[in-house]
Amino acid sequence: MKKIALLLYLLVTIIYSISAQEQLTHITSSAEDLSSGPVNFVNLKGEVFFIANTSEEGAELRKTDGTSNGTTLVKDIYPGVKSSSIDGLTILNNTLYFFANDGVRGLQLWKSDGTADGTVRVTDFLKGNLMGLTTVQNRLYFLIESAEYSWEVWKSDGTAQGTLPVKKGIPGWNTPYGFLAVGNLFFFTLQPYGDNYPQVWRSDGTDAGTFPVIGNIDGNGAGNSAGNSAGLVGTSILTQYIVYKGELYFVVRSFNLFDYNQSVGIIKTNGTIAGTVPVKGLHPGGMRLIQYADVILLNDKLYFSFYEEDYNHIFIWECDGTSNGTRLVYDQYSSSYFAPSNLSYIDSDLIFTTAGTNGTTALVRLNPITGQVSTLRETAESITRPIISAIWAATFICKGNDNTFLINAQVSDGTKAPYISTKIWLSNGTAGGTIEINNVGCEYYSKPLAFNDYFITAAQGIGIGRELYKADVKKQTVELIKNINSSKYSKIYSYLGLADLNDKVFFSVSDSTFGVELWQSNGKIDETGIVKDINPGVGSSYPNSFSGNPLTLSGKLLFTAYDLDHGTELWSSDGTEEGTTLIKDIAVGTGSSSPHNFRVIGNTMFFSCWNPNYSESLWKTDGTASGTQKLKELGQNKYNLGLYIEQSVSLNNTMLFEVAGGGLWKSDGTEEGTAKIKDLGGIDNMITVGTNVYLIVLPSYLGQYQLWKSDGTEAGTILVKENMGDSDKTPQLLGEANGKLVFIMETADYGRELWISDGTNAGTVLLKDIYTGTQSAFAQNIISFIRNGNYIYFVADDGISGLELWRTDGTAANTTIVKDIYPGIGSSIPDNFSIVNDKIYFSAFTPEYGVELWKSDGSSSGTTLVADIRPGSAHSNPSTIKGTSNDVFFIADTDDSGSQLWHMNKTITGTEDLLKDDFVLLYPNPGQGKLTVRLTSSYFTGPVGITIFNSSGLVMQQNEVVGAKGQEYTLDLQKCPAGMYLIKIAGAKGSVTKKVIKL
Repeated sequence: MKKIALLLYLLVTIIYSISAQEQLTHITSSAEDLSSGPVNFVNLKGEVFFIANTSEEGAELRKTDGTSNGTTLVKDIYPGVKSSSIDGLTILNNTLYFFANDGVRGLQLWKSDGTADGTVRVTDFLKGNLMGLTTVQNRLYFLIESAEYSWEVWKSDGTAQGTLPVKKGIPGWNTPYGFLAVGNLFFFTLQPYGDNYPQVWRSDGTDAGTFPVIGNIDGNGAGNSAGNSAGLVGTSILTQYIVYKGELYFVVRSFNLFDYNQSVGIIKTNGTIAGTVPVKGLHPGGMRLIQYADVILLNDKLYFSFYEEDYNHIFIWECDGTSNGTRLVYDQYSSSYFAPSNLSYIDSDLIFTTAGTNGTTALVRLNPITGQVSTLRETAESITRPIISAIWAATFICKGNDNTFLINAQVSDGTKAPYISTKIWLSNGTAGGTIEINNVGCEYYSKPLAFNDYFITAAQGIGIGRELYKADVKKQTVELIKNINSSKYSKIYSYLGLADLNDKVFFSVSDSTFGVELWQSNGKIDETGIVKDINPGVGSSYPNSFSGNPLTLSGKLLFTAYDLDHGTELWSSDGTEEGTTLIKDIAVGTGSSSPHNFRVIGNTMFFSCWNPNYSESLWKTDGTASGTQKLKELGQNKYNLGLYIEQSVSLNNTMLFEVAGGGLWKSDGTEEGTAKIKDLGGIDNMITVGTNVYLIVLPSYLGQYQLWKSDGTEAGTILVKENMGDSDKTPQLLGEANGKLVFIMETADYGRELWISDGTNAGTVLLKDIYTGTQSAFAQNIISFIRNGNYIYFVADDGISGLELWRTDGTAANTTIVKDIYPGIGSSIPDNFSIVNDKIYFSAFTPEYGVELWKSDGSSSGTTLVADIRPGSAHSNPSTIKGTSNDVFFIADTDDSGSQLWHMNKTITGTEDLLKDDFVLLYPNPGQGKLTVRLTSSYFTGPVGITIFNSSGLVMQQNEVVGAKGQEYTLDLQKCPAGMYLIKIAGAKGSVTKKVIKL
């Protein structure tokens, strides 16, 4: 009885939300599951923490004890499919620290004890790009890019009050790297602004003690070495950082510190300028760059390896910290390609890969004292060229406990597909104990972790994608720990959004039969499918309107598509196969004009096309071949670089658009009326308000943003307000309210808040300080907004209710929260706004329902959950919401089906059923699975369809019978899981839907 009561209670509480939805598609574009791609393994107190991605939660923090049941999500920090951008997993005092973004405060310092409740944000005041989290004794150090080309050093004791700036205003460009702790010093490498030669910096936690110890040096090109955490490739990258005898060693190229013929060499530093000295030059770096390199400590000496791809050359130097004690111990050229690896060791021997026989790669063991080399294993295949990139080494060796090894051995042809292929070797350091494991391939970008007596690694499993595995050398096995992301590949692309036309929606779908083609749905499962196979067979036409903006003109859908005869050109569709046709082959023949930058104004669609010289031309079309005409060539700038359109808006019957590097332009649809209005800097965003277009302009790289407005004339294009923040504090235009512009701007006094402008400097003022004080109401990377009627709806945080749904009519009094969907300080983070029948539909998060579909009429009581598609706290992540006159369509995700097209399905709710509920009896309900359907009315005479849906709207069974009053039928749900089901009985005069519970 308790079980029945519980199911009835759940039925009552969720019946409204889940019964109204129906899944329209069941597309599977690949036989495999989606990959979770586990990365960044860290061992903490007997558990391995890592980052993995799922279609439900995005990339978030997980942990494993090496078993399937012990592999769990720690916390969905950014609720839903959006990832929290976790980085820098670092341990301090038996606590895991990292950077993460919860969608509320941007990237901040977090910590975790391995539980959801114990995974908390440490700071809420850091602003900028965070990187390089490093433990230095009992402190954490990291860098912040606080403004463009400006960096800061910070330190933390793991508390908010103990997280403090060390030094600000360090000028630098490109990405810092080489983060290490040496004693009580924090080291990093940064390229000064305007300089191509990096500097190695040190910090002791004080402003005065933070300075570069050396500069004016170059790199050897092997930027993807194990010692370089940035994973960059380029001649300016220093490599092979390692701590040895209390000093930091690394490899540079310098014609001043070393002889020209030996310009690549080793440098060491004790953290002082005077104590930063060259050890020895090793290699001619003038013309012979190193593609891959590594360093290791063994037998109280350092071993530096180098690989020259152009010469198939690998060599290893030994170093005791002195010039005389630095000698060459291995040097081999090969006539064939091979895949080099990092260095590892066993006992007193080095282990690495080098050239094998007949173009193969060999795993070898080298005694650096005697020079003796023994081969442990060779690949069976030869390779054409090794894969050397910023993300992975060609072959990687991971050392475990008890002299065990996991080796990813590259065997692919780097010039052909598949681009990468590997063999997994497990080894105990002997030839006989080095075996190959088939049917899985390890990941390159995630270094395996030695854990207990086996390895934790990411591997490519047959049919399940890249998932979490353990490799056991003693058992000689590689076994799946858990298929973390079991969702299927289901490709409904956002190329078209959901374009509505004649009560249908159109969208791009990838499936194994037709490739990526144009599909449509009118809300009926059996009438949802492909419109036309534009590029016949498995080849794809990639229907696209760019940025998910639906384009309809004169009763047709306009989009670009590719076929073998015409390349990528402009097409239109009326929703039928015969009515889906090429409008015009602009680049005649198989070449592509690649139309893009679409803007529909009245009966004309403007767009741009690429020219052979990589500049653009502006075109227009009325949807016919004769009405598709070129308006103007945009030309080149003073550097002979082609000009191209960045963005556009409409103003009355004119299009105003930004030409990158070419200012603000306009077009009235004629050649003479297409012209430049005014030279401006970079335009970040633009929006139409009344009779003007407002623009956010950055006049120069290091300048401050400005607000401009334009009526489409040069004289009417005027500056409204200056000094609106640098390039890391971009203002965001929201729209019109009460005839004024509403926008978001960040200031030192108020943080990131809501402002308003009447088009004058004096009339550009703060609208409301929603989060009072210097804290920001708006997350830097979350700006969801939409206009409906006289109000602009947006997402803001007042410091009390978290990020929730707000609205404004342009007055402070009517700038108010609509509803605290996730009550209290928690944030529901509304997103994916769409207007349907004068209501706002959107996704939002609550702990009870996860990220699901909501709607609002602008009132608190009228803001309600629409659908809990993944029942309970799981997320369906609804997106791309689109309404027609009869229905609401959207994309949502489930475990069984992946991302699919859904709709509201008003018929299933019973609100539009023509027949009375008691025209059909169904019993026993609840029951064990054998159900009797009895027709009690003569309305069900003739063909009757009986369809069974699960709680997600997926069709489980379909039957057609001949109906008559008093007729009974038996339905069998015995093989279905326990839960709630919907049974729809449809006849010629209408339908009845029943809800049943299978125990």
